Amino acid sequence: MHFDLQTLMQPCSTLDNLCLPFSKEEIDALILDLPRDKAPSPDGFNSLFYWKTWHIIREDIYKLS
Repeated sequence: MHFDLQTLMQPCSTLDNLCLPFSKEEIDALILDLPRDKAPSPDGFNSLFYWKTWHIIREDIYKLS
């Protein structure tokens, strides 16, 4: 496969957006998109734990971002 790097990359005038905190919507979307059947992450919790307990732990996770 040959890829044209110029067509894959979009020009960006500033990188200021990289310093912004994640929004609650972005975090929610990430949690909902996690595969449910994967092995535990380094913190010992698998994605099913986060998915099932999200309504309980989400405010604490939001505070971390």
